[in-house]
Amino acid sequence: MLIAGGLATIELLPKPLPFARMTAAVENLHLATPLVQRVVLGHFHHSEERVRNDVLELIPENLNIEAMGKNKAEWIRLPRNNEMQDRAIREALSQQFTLIQGPPGTGKTLTGVKLVYHFVEINKKLNAQAKAGETKRQVMYCGPSNSAVDVAANLLRDRLGDKCPKIIRVYSTTLEAQAYPIPREALNIKSRGRKYEMLGKESQQDIALHHLIRKPSNPFSKRIHAYDRLFQKNKKTPEEVSNEEVEKYEKLVTDASMHEIKMYEVILCTCTASICPRILRAANVTQVIVDEGGMCLEPECLIPLVYFKPQQVVLIGDHRQLR
Repeated sequence: MLIAGGLATIELLPKPLPFARMTAAVENLHLATPLVQRVVLGHFHHSEERVRNDVLELIPENLNIEAMGKNKAEWIRLPRNNEMQDRAIREALSQQFTLIQGPPGTGKTLTGVKLVYHFVEINKKLNAQAKAGETKRQVMYCGPSNSAVDVAANLLRDRLGDKCPKIIRVYSTTLEAQAYPIPREALNIKSRGRKYEMLGKESQQDIALHHLIRKPSNPFSKRIHAYDRLFQKNKKTPEEVSNEEVEKYEKLVTDASMHEIKMYEVILCTCTASICPRILRAANVTQVIVDEGGMCLEPECLIPLVYFKPQQVVLIGDHRQLR
């Protein structure tokens, strides 16, 4: 290209997937529920947006939680709710939309963890009343980063003990490929990225989706292990793995993931990873909690809200965090 007698170079950069999903969420806002549209457009009237009476009747009077440790030998001492935390949890359970704000150290994430527990208990009762064949209700817990979501996942297990719901942690396929690499992907420069150490932690074995689909309880696990052995064998000769084999493996993982996701009460993921096809096709999300909302871009928050059409939305964060 010639400009004023000199040469110039135009470089075309593809839009990264997270930003493509943010753009799509904004463009598809007209498909969101009236609840989400009112929140986004500032037309939300808190006093008029309560949940159904049958849900209100299921909210317990005492919102504190007592739990036993994993060995059931000692009580886990969960801090009792202070007045503001108790009010925040009660409001979130009874309203369609709730914003929980507070400066650092005020227990926002722990309040979110307690809220997850109460949402799940309410869902269990509503699921028991549901007609045969209806999909079970699920809670989605999102955040702007993997580290923020992993903090919540660890709090759920460590602080709720035997009261912890059935949780599943879903990472992006890019991160999962770090734990279970596909040889031919090694030839693609886009697959190279910073190593996320949490993927290799033993604590993730029982909650991370990419580990759960390889356990004997998943009917697809034997075939997935066969591909794992094939890929490991050809780790240094990736050209020996055909495109057809990779496509079959990816479809198998998707089917196994969808089977697994349906079995859990709480799905934990980043906002941008929330609409990967396997979650979108398998989950029935009725409540969405977005933690660290002050760290999220507005379109990022919209992703789970637009595509899952939740009945209740809770945003947790500190609007002054980035100032």
